[in-house]
Amino acid sequence: HTRLQGDWSSDVCSSDLIPLTSESMLDITQTGEVVGGTLIFDMAQLTSESDGLADHLKNADFFDVETYPTATYIITESIPTPLDPDHDLIINGELTLMDQTHPHNIVATFDRESFIFEFTTSIDRTKWGVTYNSAGLGGELGDRAIADMVELEGALVLNRTEDETSTDEEAIPEHDEDS
Repeated sequence: HTRLQGDWSSDVCSSDLIPLTSESMLDITQTGEVVGGTLIFDMAQLTSESDGLADHLKNADFFDVETYPTATYIITESIPTPLDPDHDLIINGELTLMDQTHPHNIVATFDRESFIFEFTTSIDRTKWGVTYNSAGLGGELGDRAIADMVELEGALVLNRTEDETSTDEEAIPEHDEDS
């Protein structure tokens, strides 16, 4: 298979408020099927349009980015979904966030012509120990309760990199970002 490395910019490749690092990559077969990969989220670059929210999300109440500057999603399996008009893949994998790893699925689309991998998912933050003002943990929080589900969407624009796992250099043409 061939390894494709991702390039990102905050306006193209982001996970809601959390950008992917340039080390994010996909492993694909000679026919363009996704068979593995790694998405690395740069938690320290988390941003928000709401005043002060990004700083609060970065502190120990939430994602403690000083201790855990990245989160990682390892793709373990990709299953075609011909019946879903919005996504062509169900991706099985493991999400590591704050040193805790749990199985997690995402839905995705991989465009074999433009080499863009787009994904969406939602996570229950409490599974990874992020429990600050959790709406699901009860208590007397009232309107201060914060939803447990966090929506993530992102895109990875891919470029070919040389890798010893590549078996057929002609199977997948290089992606030229200027085209």
